[in-house]
Amino acid sequence: MGDVKVSVIVPAYNAEKYLEECLDSILAQTFGDTEIICVNDGSTDRSAEILARYAATDSRFVLLQQENSGAGPARNLGLANAKGEYVLFLDSDDFFGPQMIEDSFNRAEETTADIVVFDGQRYDRENGSHIGAHFLNMGAVGNKNVFAYKDLEGKIFTTPGPVNKLYRRSFIADGGFQFLPLPNSEDVYFVLMALFSAQRIACVDKLFYNYRVGQSTNLESNKAQAPLCFYEAYMAVYRELVKRGIFEENKKCFYNHMLSSCVYNLNTITGEAQKELYAALSSAEFLKTGILDYPPAYYQNTNDFNRVRECVTKEIECRREKESGRVDPLVSIVMPVYNVEKYLEQCLDSI
Repeated sequence: MGDVKVSVIVPAYNAEKYLEECLDSILAQTFGDTEIICVNDGSTDRSAEILARYAATDSRFVLLQQENSGAGPARNLGLANAKGEYVLFLDSDDFFGPQMIEDSFNRAEETTADIVVFDGQRYDRENGSHIGAHFLNMGAVGNKNVFAYKDLEGKIFTTPGPVNKLYRRSFIADGGFQFLPLPNSEDVYFVLMALFSAQRIACVDKLFYNYRVGQSTNLESNKAQAPLCFYEAYMAVYRELVKRGIFEENKKCFYNHMLSSCVYNLNTITGEAQKELYAALSSAEFLKTGILDYPPAYYQNTNDFNRVRECVTKEIECRREKESGRVDPLVSIVMPVYNVEKYLEQCLDSI
């Protein structure tokens, strides 16, 4: 293999149903100076066999094995073995437009960008249709050719996922950015720290990434089993931004991202998991970030702010009532009374 311009890192766990389509769409790329690092994350299906077959027929494939540890450690392992000038993280159940790598690489070269962000959309596996929900908001970017996130005045312009972004590997190495070993939301820390630290970000306004939804193998599935991972990830970002002295310049972007994620999780988990989330959002640790200290107009989405503030306020009030001995009733008894003095006491005593 000659010089590697782009390292494509693909973690795979029990993705046999869609893995070949993913790998074929990488092989169909118009850009050839790549290595394709596939990390088998302890799969128990045919994923390892499929990866080995592709590696045996194309020298650009690098096959790594690890015990099942999750997508975060798998991506870190791939990153540690990458040789390309740039790195690209793809999920094993998704597929990609053929110009994705070439156009992103060319954009990075012409702008000397630390990160190039391109667009994508959700793909419904059941009926083969695209659902929209684009990954790139060019309205927030405006006419900026190259920018830092702080230049966008707090507006969210992309998702906190790693897969629609090309990263300069030296920038990632110098920043020491890693994926967290969490069951979900493991990518939030890596992506947001990279975005908040980058001085030069560029975009390619093209729909290259097809993010498959509706299957259990997806890396975002089953968040309810570990409902506070997203919270832990954002708090890790907060602490690191403060440590590096770049929180103030990025806090509005950080607040908007975290509020959006809070509302998403409030809307998608129930029961005991939701109770855990309420407790976390009303904690002193969360409130210390200052995330609810500004008037609604300060935030990109006032509905997100109001929803979180309302949940926090209710949770704190409920906690105070319990601490004072007052408990909200589970059952309300409604009893109409009219001229029943003869039996009223017996009735009330039985209640």
